[in-house]
Amino acid sequence: MEVQTQNELGRPRATTPDKRAYLHSYYTTHRKTGQVLLAQEIADWEKDWTAARQKYPDHVACFLCNPPRAFKRLPDHFRTEHPGVTGENFRRQYNLNKNTPLASLNFCNAMAKEKNASRWRPPLQTRFGQKQGPEPQKGVNARKQWGVSQQAKQNISRALKGKPRPNFRKKDRVGRSIPNWAVVEPRLRGEEARDVAVSVTKKYGISISASAVVARWRTVGLPPGKPCLIDRGQAVTEERLRAHWEDMKIVWGGKAWAADAMLADGQQEELVPKTAAQLLGVPVMWVYDRVRDRANSPIPHFKRGGSVLFRAADLRRWAAGLQHGKSLFRSRDAALTELAGRLRVGIHRIREFLVQNGGPLRIVKVKDARGELALRENRRQTNYLLSYKLASTLVQNAEPLLRAEWKRLGASREGGHPEVYLPSEKITIPREYEELMSDCRLLLEWTAKVDAKPTIASVGEWMCEQHGRGNLKAFLLWPKLHREIVKVCDEFRAGRRHMMPLAERVKGWLIEEHGGSIRTIERVITKSRKGVA
Repeated sequence: MEVQTQNELGRPRATTPDKRAYLHSYYTTHRKTGQVLLAQEIADWEKDWTAARQKYPDHVACFLCNPPRAFKRLPDHFRTEHPGVTGENFRRQYNLNKNTPLASLNFCNAMAKEKNASRWRPPLQTRFGQKQGPEPQKGVNARKQWGVSQQAKQNISRALKGKPRPNFRKKDRVGRSIPNWAVVEPRLRGEEARDVAVSVTKKYGISISASAVVARWRTVGLPPGKPCLIDRGQAVTEERLRAHWEDMKIVWGGKAWAADAMLADGQQEELVPKTAAQLLGVPVMWVYDRVRDRANSPIPHFKRGGSVLFRAADLRRWAAGLQHGKSLFRSRDAALTELAGRLRVGIHRIREFLVQNGGPLRIVKVKDARGELALRENRRQTNYLLSYKLASTLVQNAEPLLRAEWKRLGASREGGHPEVYLPSEKITIPREYEELMSDCRLLLEWTAKVDAKPTIASVGEWMCEQHGRGNLKAFLLWPKLHREIVKVCDEFRAGRRHMMPLAERVKGWLIEEHGGSIRTIERVITKSRKGVA
């Protein structure tokens, strides 16, 4: 059985007795309809509207009704029962602030929560990609939790970066803690975080986890990932392999032929295919393929009595004309294959480093700011760390072999001095010299302030602190020089008059690393400075 009733607009609506009873009990309990207020409640609303909203969060009072009644939201009530009355008029009549809400406190909180839940913030563009913008409430919670704002906490963390804080470390019964150098020194040898945690825990008797070891590495400024080779003031990354490939293209690109071609104009020596192949450094069949009529890049030759002959001057001039920075006498695939053989890896890995910049393209599914799945192109980072095995093979085998080839190609037949440094070394040597000189000055300043005799442990702890702050450039990441650094400190503290000047000592370190002589190193550094000026 249905009962005909009227809604707020005076229109008939059909409701059941059960539904009417439910609505009556609901409005009576939660005071969301026009229920008459008690005398004490009226006095509270007239005395202080803001305090009354906090005391009675389920409703607000309407003084236009006689007697005053309670409603969840007054604007809806004004439209139905007080036509022509607006919220502005109501506030002005009862001396309320213009920003005073005319709705119950619980209603406002519920609407704000629903609005924040459905709000979508556009992602912010950063150099690391897209991320969702910060929520204001996080900053408020941070101030309540830490006593300062979130931005101030980040500034404090940035100021304390690299600074040792032994108060936050685990200590044994005596009060000793694990120094940073004990965690960093195995990393420079290429050990993993798990092995470092086990060895350090066994040595000091203080438990430390692998994650804590990685956190120490991040604080100091070391690469926190997989084991890598540290050499010449930085970790061996993909950029060093690419620089080695550019050197190989120049060495194999006939640089020496360009110099010899100008001196061979008067020579008309005739060569057979086997001798021509030895001159060019290529197989004999490669020469025969280039003398055919259908060859793409034929070699200058002539025939006499059915034999194919070559002139040395013409071959050198032809090789010099083809010089364009790539491998001339062998295809790119053959050059990549030979490089892969020298590095003892598959050619597909070399292609990822040198041909496909950033590695192979993969389509992955990621969630956007709204939580919806979307497709995105994913490549690995372009300058990531090489594996310890690959980097060791590159530094110990491939680079010395190419340097020897470069020295042989640099000398002419008439004599002269061969080239000592590869093109990439001519770029890195001036940078390494400036970094080492800057680090030496900081080292001497620290040595003058320290009372105790410097040891490898104390110097290592100082290097960890300064490198974490960004003051030190190359000392920490140059393991071969750590013993020499201690010797420099000892000589400086002893005040020996015959102490070698810093510039000469740094040049000697570079000679031990790259070879050459003092005059050659000085020539490269001076030429670099003139180019910058």
